[in-house]
Amino acid sequence: MSHKKPTPKYYLEYALLRAFTAIFTLLPLGAGLVLAWLAARFAFHVLRFRRAAAERRIVQAVGASGRAARRIAWISLRNFLFNTVELVRLGRMNRAWIERQVEKGDVVDRLRRDLEGQPGAVLAIPHMGNWDLAGVGIASLGFPIFFLTGRQHNPLTDGHVNRIRRATGVEALARGDPHLLRQVLRNLKQRKILGMMPDLRSKRRGIVVRFLGSEANVFGGMAAFAFQARVPVLPAVATRIGWARHRWRLLEPVVPDPTAPRGAELQRLTQRVLEQHEQAIRQQPEQYFWYNTRWVLDPFPGGGKK
Repeated sequence: MSHKKPTPKYYLEYALLRAFTAIFTLLPLGAGLVLAWLAARFAFHVLRFRRAAAERRIVQAVGASGRAARRIAWISLRNFLFNTVELVRLGRMNRAWIERQVEKGDVVDRLRRDLEGQPGAVLAIPHMGNWDLAGVGIASLGFPIFFLTGRQHNPLTDGHVNRIRRATGVEALARGDPHLLRQVLRNLKQRKILGMMPDLRSKRRGIVVRFLGSEANVFGGMAAFAFQARVPVLPAVATRIGWARHRWRLLEPVVPDPTAPRGAELQRLTQRVLEQHEQAIRQQPEQYFWYNTRWVLDPFPGGGKK
């Protein structure tokens, strides 16, 4: 599918993105985070940016209300602005930076153990902490990881964001490519890790699971790739500590059963991964991104029918 011709609005968005990138790349990280904090305060308290929707979601999903829900919503928005600052600086965040700023625990040893004897794996990360940094950081530690990317409506900003991603050296495959399945399976058989985010609502009928206390219609790609390639799914979470430090944690691997019926096995894999993610979200709800426009619990337009 080709991009639409750029419009004046697209050029304005592109110019603002380039200015934002230039400013926050040149500034020290600490100064950039201060500016992001100020922007978050303005957006949360003055503009009330999607605040009501975020608080409703928090009440629905984790039961927090009143001041507790407001605090969760505030930290979630603040962290997203912090993530944005770090995103434009990804090319500068090498292994030495990861070693200084990230608490990894036994992640490296567990990754090596879980990958032993496997042709590859699917790493499943929800919208917690700085999820982009986690994926790039895994690559900086010597694990070959790749992602699937979609196209933004604005071709100019799409190209700029993709240039930032390529600067990290992480491979990205475009969704919609007719040869995507073949490329993904080839990469997995070459002992690479496919990074995916399973907590997104699918606009089409996907896999229906229980998540955050409700029914969610999510994409089936994570489970389908793992099942077809016969590789494990490795659920993981990233959390932010204070302003500039991070913690990564691997959860329990979910291994596909090649002898099980395909439909039932995709359901089981997806449900088990999201159950582990849900537990992590309930433990630290402020770390989750409650402002997502593709909110995972929005109802499927077709209801319960395929």
